Parts: sequence; structure tokens; C-alpha cells
Amino acid sequence: MFLEVQVDSYRKKRTYRSRACGNCRIRKIKCDGTRPSCLQCLRRPGRPHVARCHYPNAKPSESQNLEADIRSKEALLQELEEPVLDDTTVKLSLPYAKAYDVEQLHQLSKRNAEHDISSNPLKEPLIDHFLNSATEFGFFLHIHRFRQAALLPEGHSDKPHIGLLHVVKLWGHHLRRAQDKKAQYAGDDQAQNYLSLAMIHQPGIISSSHPKKVIHAVQAEVLLGMYLYHASRPLAAKYHLNAALNMALAAGIHKIRNLDASSLFQYPTATDTHEEGRRITEGEKINGFWVTLSLNICLEIALQSPLDELLMIQGQTLSAGVDMPWPMDIQSYATRILIPVAIDCPTVDRLSIHYPGGTFTGEQDALAMYIRSSLLLGRAYILFESMSCDREAGPEKLIDSFRSNLVPFDQSESSTNPVTIFATHIMTNSATIFLCNCPFTSSSPYTNQKRLWAAESCAQLVGQYNQKCKDRYLNPTLIPLLILICQAIIDEIVTRDRMGTELWEELPSQRRKELKREIHTIFDLLKANGKKLPSALAVQQLKSIQSMYQQFVSPS
Repeated sequence: MFLEVQVDSYRKKRTYRSRACGNCRIRKIKCDGTRPSCLQCLRRPGRPHVARCHYPNAKPSESQNLEADIRSKEALLQELEEPVLDDTTVKLSLPYAKAYDVEQLHQLSKRNAEHDISSNPLKEPLIDHFLNSATEFGFFLHIHRFRQAALLPEGHSDKPHIGLLHVVKLWGHHLRRAQDKKAQYAGDDQAQNYLSLAMIHQPGIISSSHPKKVIHAVQAEVLLGMYLYHASRPLAAKYHLNAALNMALAAGIHKIRNLDASSLFQYPTATDTHEEGRRITEGEKINGFWVTLSLNICLEIALQSPLDELLMIQGQTLSAGVDMPWPMDIQSYATRILIPVAIDCPTVDRLSIHYPGGTFTGEQDALAMYIRSSLLLGRAYILFESMSCDREAGPEKLIDSFRSNLVPFDQSESSTNPVTIFATHIMTNSATIFLCNCPFTSSSPYTNQKRLWAAESCAQLVGQYNQKCKDRYLNPTLIPLLILICQAIIDEIVTRDRMGTELWEELPSQRRKELKREIHTIFDLLKANGKKLPSALAVQQLKSIQSMYQQFVSPS
């Protein structure tokens, strides 16, 4: 009895070691059970015939699971980046590709793509719907070449990235839904699906192997930012537009045509057989950077952002040293020759040099004038927000000189985009209004007269626009500027009413009716654009200025 108690107590106190690894079991030696490799296996390095230390029937550790996952992801990434093309590769589009070489396959795919485009001209209705009004929303690529590339079969190297195509289709669905009254009430779920696809595929453009991934990523960010701003999501819009600008700066697009040999994108040589296509591609990069910078400035002004945010954008461009040619119409890059610019002479800083003493010697391309007007608008807004307008510094003379060289809207050629010329005049006159609204200059009679002249010029321009471009869309960033113009006219009416009849040059009732008619002209444009392309943010802005008009002008 006593012996059994001793044995039981001994058995209870005995401790068992962990299971031995497979190598120690085969060798029948003592194993300490250390994982992932025991001490006995570590003492036998450099022996290829010895198996790796392993424990049979043991679950893998967390670190082993992570290592296996990393290895599988690396293998998949290598397979996507460097696909193995041999005789066993399955060709879905060309099942008998075994008898062709690589060049023959490329030529055959091009012929099939051209036949596909000619036989199916309306294969992508959403893309066509957007391209008809693409420039109003920040589209800077070559429209005809983009449409041809969008109709290419899947897997073609020239086909736009799927992320950019989804963003374009999102805009196309939005524009088609805005025109179709029945779709306005039944297309919410479908619009959300298009937005989800765009948000899923758009971030993968820059990390893809597409030959135009940089410019396509910038274009997708710009279009997505403009859509989100129109959808009354201003913070998301600022994020995407600023991401597009940072991406362009990081890729070195702002150094195109710079004489510095270290610039990323070089202009094509004259002996290149594909020079026309390369020139247009280079033009897309030039226009893309300037349009992205312009929209960033206009969006900050439209949202009345703090001064620090606009100064940050200005600081990014100044620190990067934007040194590239001014943009021009995308069709002109195939025929016109661009001259490389000088080093250490930033293009933005040369803007003031082009207007010495009220003269102008540069080219008057519509897109270049549009970009310059947005830069001048940004300078005027910074002076306005900083509450210190130095009239001796020359911004007022610079804007006046720039305005004198603008092509009149009613004299613009049919080949140019009238919406671009209209936006250029609106931004230039808005810059004058901002300068006249500076606290230290707004009390001058000359300043008040000049502010009213700029506002009335815009009102007359709006009247011409209503007749010439009534079917076109407005750039969403122009709506706050039109509100600013209405506010300037309303302030002038209120000021003259308070001061009495001595400030009215003509009969008070007649002049007052004329100013009210100009306000209603701008209201009509905003209402018509709201019916064509509804936006909650634009409706709120219009209601605020209408309530101000009803309170101070309409009752009297």
C-alpha cells in the first residue's frame, strides 16, 4: 500500500519533455524541442543531406504563416510583372499565335483594333457621352486618340488603363443621367456602382505596368476630384486634385523641354518615325500639369480655403521650379515645334516678364491664356486674403495688361473652345474684383468704379455666352466666381442707395434697373446650368446670393 502511494506520487511529479523533431527521432538522440529549430539540428550546419528541422503533426507558427504568405505574394507579383511567354502560353484572343513572332502579333492586333473601331463606332456610349463635354471638367488628353484607344480589345498595350476608363464612364453616366429625366430618379444605385468601380481601380494605375501610367493616373485623379466636387464632397475633391499635382511633380512632368539633361521626360528626336505620336504624348503631359495646377488653384478659391492652403500649392510649384513651355491646343503639338526652355528661369516667374509696360509678345493660345488667368487669379486671391494689397507691386497693372491682350469672346474663332475663352475672361475680371476688395483699397472711388466695370463686363459676357453656348456645361469652379460678380454688383447698388442720388451718373431708376438686369442674366445662367447638371453645392450657393439680392435690392 505504501509502495503504491510512493509510485503514484512519483508519477505525479514527473515532467514530460516536448516532442522531439523528426531528425532527432531518426537519429534517436535527445532533442530539446526548441522551435523552429532545435539545438541538435543547429549543430549540424552545411550538410545538404540533412533535412531541415521539422516537427511532425505540428501546426505552423504565426511567423511561418506570414513568411508563406509573403512568398506567395512575391511569386504572384513576379508573375504579373514578368510573365513567361513560351510555346505553352494560352492566347485567348489569338489561339494560333504559335506560328507568329512578336512583331507579327503586334501588327495583327493593330489591324484587328482598327477594324473593330470602324465597324463599331458606338461601342462605348458612356465614353462618347463624356468626351463631348470633356474639357469643361479637366480632361486634357487627346480626345480622338483616347476614344480610339478605348475601343481597343482587352490586353492591348495602347488601351487606357481600366481605372481611367471607369472614371470616364462614371462621368459619362452622370452626364447622361442628368439629361435623361427618367434616369434622374432611377439611376442612384447604378451611379454608386460606377463610383465604387472607379474608387477600386483608380489607385492601381500608378503601380501598374501601363506605358502611360503616370499621365493616366494624373488624369484619373483630376476627373475624380472634379466629380466629387460636383457631388458636394469638397474635402475628397481637394484630396484627389492635390494628389494629382503631387504625382505630376514627383514624376518630373514640370521639367519637360528643360535643357537639364536629368529631366525625366525628353522631347523626341527628329529622326523618330513615331514623332507625331510622341509629340502628342508630350503635349498631353504639358497640358496635364498646367490644367492640374490651374484646377487646384480654382478649387481652393471656390471653397474659400484658408490662405495657408493656397500658399502651400504656390510653395510646391516654386520649390519644384516649374520650367516648361506654356500649354496649347492638343492638336497643335503634332505640327508646331516646341523650343526648349532655359534652366533656372521658372515659367511661373516669367509670367510678369511677358507683360512689360502693358505689351505682350508671346503666343495667344486659348489654353495658355486660360492657365495664366488662373495664376493671376491665385495671386489676387492671396493679396485679398492677406488683407494687404500693395498697389505699387504691380499686380493690378499686370492683370490690366493681360486683359488687354485677351481675344474678345464674340470674336473668338469657331475652331477654338468658347468655354475656355469665357472662363479666361471670368477669371481675369474676378482677379480685378479681388484686388479691389482689398481692405486698404476698397474705399477709393476709383477702386469702386473699376470693380463695377469688371463685374458689368462679366455680366455682358454671360449674356453672350447664353446665346452662343447655351448647350454647354459650366466648369464647376466658375460658379463661385459668378456668385462673386453678382455680389459686387449688389454691393454697388446698396452703396449707391445709402449715399443718395449723387453717386448715380444717370437717372437712378434707369441705372438701377440696368444693374438688376445684369444680375438676373447671371442668375439665368446658373439656373440653366443647374437644370442641365444638378449639384447640391451649386444650388446652395445660388440660394445664398438670391436671398442676399431679395434682402437688399429687390424690396426697394
